[in-house]
Amino acid sequence: MRRLFTLVMFFILSVSIFPQHTIRVMTWNIHNYTYYNPPTQFDYDNPALKYVIEMINPDILVCQEVISQESVNQLLNYVLSPEYKAAVFINGDDTDNALFYKESILTSLGNIQLKTTLRDINEFRLIHKLTNDTLIVFSLHLKSNVGSGDNPARRYSEATVLRNVTSKLPLDSNYLVAGDFNILNSSESAFNVLINDSSPGYVIDPQQATGNWESNASFAHTHTWAPLNLTVRFDMILFSQALKDKGGIDYVENSYSIAGNDGLHFNKPINSGTNNSASRALLDSLISASDHLPVYADFTFGVPTSVSSTQYIPTSFELKQNYPNPFNPETVISYRLSAFSNVQLKVFDLLGKEVATLVNGFKQAGTYNSQFSITNYQLPSGVYFYQLKAGNFIQTKKMVLLR
Repeated sequence: MRRLFTLVMFFILSVSIFPQHTIRVMTWNIHNYTYYNPPTQFDYDNPALKYVIEMINPDILVCQEVISQESVNQLLNYVLSPEYKAAVFINGDDTDNALFYKESILTSLGNIQLKTTLRDINEFRLIHKLTNDTLIVFSLHLKSNVGSGDNPARRYSEATVLRNVTSKLPLDSNYLVAGDFNILNSSESAFNVLINDSSPGYVIDPQQATGNWESNASFAHTHTWAPLNLTVRFDMILFSQALKDKGGIDYVENSYSIAGNDGLHFNKPINSGTNNSASRALLDSLISASDHLPVYADFTFGVPTSVSSTQYIPTSFELKQNYPNPFNPETVISYRLSAFSNVQLKVFDLLGKEVATLVNGFKQAGTYNSQFSITNYQLPSGVYFYQLKAGNFIQTKKMVLLR
C-alpha cells in the first residue's frame, strides 16, 4: 500500500513539476502577400488563406513573401483569428518574413534582422508562458532560381550568414529554420552548410531526403511547389540537435507534414483524382491561396531531461538583461524569484523619472517574463533603466530604445 501511495504521489508531482504542452509550427510562403484596401478591394486570397490556417491550426505561423506592415495588419484583421498576435515586423529591401503566434501560449521576444546580400533572414524568439522554454525561429527565403546562373552561390552566401549565427548559440539551444529555401537538391552548398554536423550550429532534416528533389518522382513526398503541378521541394522546417534530444523542447516524431501532399501527385494538381491527405475544400483552398504548400510540425514543451531534473524554482533572485536590446517597439524583461515576494518592476528614464510600472504585487517563487511596449508611451530614443525590487532584493539594468 505504501509503495502504491508513493507511486501515485510521484505521478502527481511529476505532472505538476513538468507541465508539458505540444504546439504546432507552420511555415508558408504566401506568394507576394499584398495589402489591399478592404472593403473596397478585398484580397481574393484571404478566404482561402483563412480556411487553410484554420484547418491546420498552428500555434506559431511563419510566413514568407509578406510585402509590408499593412500586409501584416491585413492578415491579423481579415485572415487570422483574434487569438493570434504578430511579432515585430521589419520591412527589408525585398519581400519579408512575418511571424504570428497565439498570445495565450507564447510571448514574443522580438525580431532580429540578419542582413544578407539579398533577402534578410529574421530571428524570432518566443517563450512558452507555462514552461518558460525558449524557442528560436529563423525564417528565410533564399535566392530563387530565376535570373542569373549564380543563384546557388547566392543561396550559399545567405545560408552562411545564418550558420555564422547558429554556430555561436549555446549547444543546448532550441532553434529551427523555416521557410522557402529554393534549393533543388541535397548536394547544393547552401543545404550542406546548414546540415554539416562537424561543428556546432547545424540543423537536422527530418525528412532525411538525400538526392535530387527537382522533377524526381522518388521525392514526391517532399515536394511543396506548386500545388497545381508538384515538382520540387522548396519549403522546409529544419531543426537543431537540441530539439531532437530529450528535454526542454522536443520534436514530435513523425509529425512533419506537408499540407495536401499525399506523395501520389507528382507533376499534377493536388486536387486531381483521389487525395486522401486532405478534404476537397482544403485542397482547393491550398491551390487558391498560394503557389507553395505549407509545411508544419509539432513540438512538445516542458519535457524533463530525467527524473532528477525537477528544479523549476530558482535558487536565487535575479534580474536578466532585456531582450532584444536595443529594442523598438517592445522588449521582454525576465526575472527570477527564489521565494514568495512583494515584487515591483519599474522603468525609469535617464533622469530617474518613472516611466512605467510593469509589475506591482505579490508573486510566488519562479521565473517570469514581463513585456514592455512603447506603444502606450511617448518615449524618445535613448537610454532607460529598469529596476526589480523583490523583498530586500534590488537590482537595476540599462536598456536602449532606438526609434
